[in-house]
Amino acid sequence: MKVNVSDLANNVRSQEQLARFLKALSDDFDRETDRWENGSVDAYLESISAFLESSENFTLPEHGWMQIAHIFLAGKFYE
Repeated sequence: MKVNVSDLANNVRSQEQLARFLKALSDDFDRETDRWENGSVDAYLESISAFLESSENFTLPEHGWMQIAHIFLAGKFYE
């Protein structure tokens, strides 16, 4: 069953929901790679960086941004 990843993203309120969203995003990439603008890890991460640099409306609690950075860093080595 195809999951709407945009709907999942809009409803993330916990660590478990974020994990579920990331799994769905990975599945979406596997199913629809041709619909993704950024088909490699380096292009994907670069586009996230560019998006954040051009966006002004994201706010998180004091350590929220650091926690997100560590989540992405964990993807480098976690099996």
